[in-house]
Amino acid sequence: MRKMARLAAPAPAAAQRRAGQRTRSAGLTARTLAPAQHRGGRRARIVIPTALLGVALTAGGCGFAGAHGSGVHGGSSAGNRVGTATTGANGVQHITVKGDENMRFTPNVIKAHPGKLEITLVTTGATPHDLQVTKLHANTGMVKKGKPGEVEVDLSSAGRYDFVCTYHVRQHMTGVIEVS
Repeated sequence: MRKMARLAAPAPAAAQRRAGQRTRSAGLTARTLAPAQHRGGRRARIVIPTALLGVALTAGGCGFAGAHGSGVHGGSSAGNRVGTATTGANGVQHITVKGDENMRFTPNVIKAHPGKLEITLVTTGATPHDLQVTKLHANTGMVKKGKPGEVEVDLSSAGRYDFVCTYHVRQHMTGVIEVS
C-alpha cells in the first residue's frame, strides 16, 4: 500500500489534530497515522485514504462469500461446516443445528432433498439464538440452552434456502440449505 504525504499550512485547528483523528485529503476521508512533524515551518502528515484502507482489508479479508448476494455463508468455502439431513421412517428429513457462543451455526450448510425438513436448533452457550429460514418465513423462536426449538419447512423445489439467527445476523450467524 502506498503512503501519501501532504503538506498543510499551519493553522490553529490543524495544530490541534492528533494521530488517529479523521482528516480530509483529495476529497477522501483519511486517518492521520503519525503525529504531525514540523519541516521548514510547515506541518507534514502521512495519511492513507480510508477508501484504500478498505480495499486492503477486503483483499486480505475473512473469505466471506455471499450466497445470492444475501450476506449468507455458503458454497464450498473451507470454513463451512456441512451436514446432511437424514430421512426418517415417516419420510420427513431431520437435522440438528447447534448455535454457539461464537455466533456460528454448526452445520452452516445443510444438504437436503425436496420435501419436508425438520430442523432442531440447540443452543450450546448462555446466548439465546433462533433459526429463521428467510425465504419461507419459518422460525424456531428464541432458543435457550437446554430448551431446543424446532421448525419444519417444506422444501418444494431444488435450490438454496438461506437461514439466519435474527438476533445475530450482523455477526454473520448465517447458513444455507442446499436442496438437490
